[in-house]
Amino acid sequence: MTELFEKTVSSEQLYDGKVVKLFKDIVELPNGNTSVREIVRHVGAVCVVPITDKGEIILVKQFRYPFGRVLLELPAGKLDSPDEDPLEAAKRELSEERGLLLRALNIWVHTFPPLPYLMRKYICILQKVLKWAAVIPMKMSLLRL
Repeated sequence: MTELFEKTVSSEQLYDGKVVKLFKDIVELPNGNTSVREIVRHVGAVCVVPITDKGEIILVKQFRYPFGRVLLELPAGKLDSPDEDPLEAAKRELSEERGLLLRALNIWVHTFPPLPYLMRKYICILQKVLKWAAVIPMKMSLLRL
């Protein structure tokens, strides 16, 4: 697979936002030519597949500005830092978005979105055992449960 590797020649940060950073990289291709890569870097995220004892998957409805509409999605959220424990982030997200406390968590899969310009690692967690908690979902999330 080394014949497919692209070597970074230079990297310039173009934007430093609250959620993403934008970089313009010059890379050397396997054939010796150079090319430009525009990369959006993100700290990473978790998503949880919460399954009830009845085998039902719990979802949330949330308005997503880039799409201009409400989407039905798995509970998810970004990591607070690159060093944050994904399991702790998953617990936080489920508590905030659905008012759920978890008994146990298992990492199911690490994945990257299939976009060549986005560096965002998702950690998907399959959760079979959960219970409702006396926690009210965050109002600032603006969710429909």
